[in-house]
Amino acid sequence: MSWQSLTELLSFTGVKDATIWQDVIFGALLIPFSIEFVRRTLNYFENQQPLKILLSGYLSKKNKIIIYLSQLRALKNDNQLDNNPQYAIEVPNPSPVHKNASIFEGRCRIDPVWSEGDGECLADMYNILGKAGRLGDVEVGNLVKDWEKWNSPIISIGFNPKTNSIIKKCQPVFYSLKAKTFSVGGIEIEGATLEIKGHDTVLDCLTPNDGSIIQKTYIKDSNIPVMILAGIGTTGTSAAGYFLRENSINIGKLYSNKPFCFLLYVNINEGRSSVIAKGVYPKPSLDRIILHPLAYLKFRSKSIFPK
Repeated sequence: MSWQSLTELLSFTGVKDATIWQDVIFGALLIPFSIEFVRRTLNYFENQQPLKILLSGYLSKKNKIIIYLSQLRALKNDNQLDNNPQYAIEVPNPSPVHKNASIFEGRCRIDPVWSEGDGECLADMYNILGKAGRLGDVEVGNLVKDWEKWNSPIISIGFNPKTNSIIKKCQPVFYSLKAKTFSVGGIEIEGATLEIKGHDTVLDCLTPNDGSIIQKTYIKDSNIPVMILAGIGTTGTSAAGYFLRENSINIGKLYSNKPFCFLLYVNINEGRSSVIAKGVYPKPSLDRIILHPLAYLKFRSKSIFPK
């Protein structure tokens, strides 16, 4: 249909100039497209770009990401490896008189296994990486076979042996984990405390407390990025993943790809979603504060920046 034919068809409107109808139709098509383009552009700079900058060292498809966590194996009473460990899955089996009844289904030779807290944190990291656009080539490393792999971006979950080895090769590291013996009701309990630079707050693991850290740093010689999410207990580790998932965009806005460390507290009776930040080091740079004042004010209101 030509513009002239269209103009004649719409002549009942009183508008007989074809150029006017051209402007109307092109405008009707262009305006929604322009609005959607602006919306997506703003969303990218407001949400996607800060996350991509935060994880910039993890997004190159040339580099495989290795995630380490504690891989647990069953031991016999003599501390020798149990080659035929027995496990069970609890399955609901309600009855008319007991709706919460359950039965157990056996499993064997499934080692290594993970703690629930480590698994939850791992799922959070996959979620964050996916949102940033990293959808493949992410591997859960074997603590023995992959011990000497230092050429890939690293995420270490929990204070597993790899975490303790990593911090010796990284700079800077802003947290300190110290073993401590607590006396509770006349009984001595082995535990630990956790603190970060620039703050006086010291967290422990006495029930119902748990503490954790999120440390972004780099391997000294290669500048390969390292992210450590670890709790004194397993709830703390899970809470670190939850906190990063919920706050990764604002953290990216304030710290971009620079090192930082959050100190987190969680009440184990209330679950990982009760996690709160107790401190962060260092304070964001002035240019990041100016660029993202709302993100800065959100954290500043919680009084977590060093004085």
